[in-house]
Amino acid sequence: MADVQGFYALYYAGPTGEAAMGVMIYDGRLAAIDPAGGEFTGTYKVTDSGDYDLEILLSFLKGSTLVTGQTVEADITIPIEVTLKKETLNGEVQRIELPFGPLNFKLVRKIAL
Repeated sequence: MADVQGFYALYYAGPTGEAAMGVMIYDGRLAAIDPAGGEFTGTYKVTDSGDYDLEILLSFLKGSTLVTGQTVEADITIPIEVTLKKETLNGEVQRIELPFGPLNFKLVRKIAL
């Protein structure tokens, strides 16, 4: 686990926009915030193939506009499960399907812990 621990820039894009947020990955946990008020917290486990299974709670504030095009009508928290490919931690783009639409993202480690 120690080799992935650090502070990352998460760059992501959807059908109607793009954004970035800061992500901390440390000791089986992750947390992120963005300037628009979005955040997520969760846990990760390493799979046998070296990928990472994530269990995340995504939170958005009322009035937020998502990069997938929706405007949030009330504060909301959405649980999701995602497999983070090990290649994504090396800067490769990964596509995921979320309950509110598709998202392409990449992670760039800024500080190793």
